[in-house]
This record gives sequence, structure tokens and C-alpha cells, in this order.
Amino acid sequence: MFSPSALAIRLQRDSDYKGKPKGYRRTIRVCREDALEDGSDRQLLFEGDVIGHAASHQVSFRDPNGASAFSIAPHRKIMPMRWPVTVADGTAIGVLDQKIVAKGFWAVLDGAGNELFRVIDPQSLTDKIAMQALGGAVSRYVFMAGERVLGAVTEEKREKIKARGLRGFFKTLVTTSDPVLRLESARALPDLRLLAMTVFLLYEITVPLDRST
Repeated sequence: MFSPSALAIRLQRDSDYKGKPKGYRRTIRVCREDALEDGSDRQLLFEGDVIGHAASHQVSFRDPNGASAFSIAPHRKIMPMRWPVTVADGTAIGVLDQKIVAKGFWAVLDGAGNELFRVIDPQSLTDKIAMQALGGAVSRYVFMAGERVLGAVTEEKREKIKARGLRGFFKTLVTTSDPVLRLESARALPDLRLLAMTVFLLYEITVPLDRST
């Protein structure tokens, strides 16, 4: 199982409509957490506005100072299958490759085309390695690098609910949840931008499809 003190990446999906252009859908804030207690250790890494559908439009991310950091865009508008992630000078730091029939939802490649990691569903694929590492696989979306489990995505409340009883129940209903990639270790990880963008497309494309079936 993953230690609660291990590195985690939270994707906050906020609606900040004021002053946004036509077609605005949401703002994505990529935050780093080293421990989840009350959110006081949460650190903003990048943020970007989703204009139109993320599957078919470029999304540009900026750093906390507002400077351009990187962008993700489909390789084509119609039925895209690959999303390069590029920095300001146009250099691709990686590519997200959607898998339809192969093992896993997504494969993430480096700039040279070598696979860095992939996202699998250990529950439907009966991946024994992932199941054992997760102690039963509480998440449907697990990040694997070869046979090594990098982390798993779960939805977690943005704020820890301290109230109990009926008050705590109702507070839970109105408290926002975010997808959080909880990593097994902070050492020898792929680029955090690629990890974050994989969670981003996972929740823009894969999760809505899963929930509709």
C-alpha cells in the first residue's frame, strides 16, 4: 500500500468563469502534496484553462508566476489518439498515447518514443503485480513502469472532514473531491508534468466514458 506521507499530485478542477473567453469549461490546477492532512502543505505547480473539449483542443499551462510552462494538444482534431506535451520552444517532452484494445488505458512515451509508464485497470485485467502491490487494488487506475507500480489515482476530498455524525455527513456531500495520484515513492519518477497530464486526460476522456457504461 502507499504511504500517506508519499508524494501526491492533486488536480483541482475549478470553475472560474469571470473574465474567461467563450468556450471556457474549467481551470485545472496541478498541486503537489507531500502529506494529506489539512491541505496546508499543498503547493501549486501549474494551472491552465480548458477552452472547448480537452480531447480536441490545446491546453496551455502556466507556472505560479503566470509564465508559460508547457502545453498539451492532440496530434489531430478528429478522433485523436496521441497528445504531445511540449514546452515553450516547441520541444516535446513526451507523448500520451491512448490505448483502445491493448493492455492499459494509456501509454506515456518520452521524446524519443520510449515507453515511460502506462495506466492499467488491475481489476479488469487481473494484473497480479498491481493487485499485490496495492493490497487489493482500491483504484481502477494504476500507473505502472514495466512491472513497477508508480502510483494509483483515487478521488479525495479537497479538505479533510473533521466533523462527525450528521454534520460530518452533510459536510462530506458538499466538499469538493479531486483526482489525486498518490505515488509509491518520490524517487526515480517520470517527469511530473507527464504524470499530471496523464491524470488530466484520464479524467477528461477515460473516466467519463467509464461512468457512462
